[in-house]
Amino acid sequence: ERGDVIAALRPDTQKMVIKRIGEIRGDTGSPEYFLIGDNGIESIDSREFGLVPFDDVVGKVIPQR
Repeated sequence: ERGDVIAALRPDTQKMVIKRIGEIRGDTGSPEYFLIGDNGIESIDSREFGLVPFDDVVGKVIPQR
């Protein structure tokens, strides 16, 4: 869902990143995610590495209390 924080593999390096879902593109069968970092200008996110396919999403990040 838009606004959720997820762990995903970067499509260019396959390294794991933790980012917020900014936009969901595509259909329900094969969505792609535009991920954004919370640190605005300094974040390396989908503006640099592009859309992340559903298969590269590891899971939703849930804060521990």
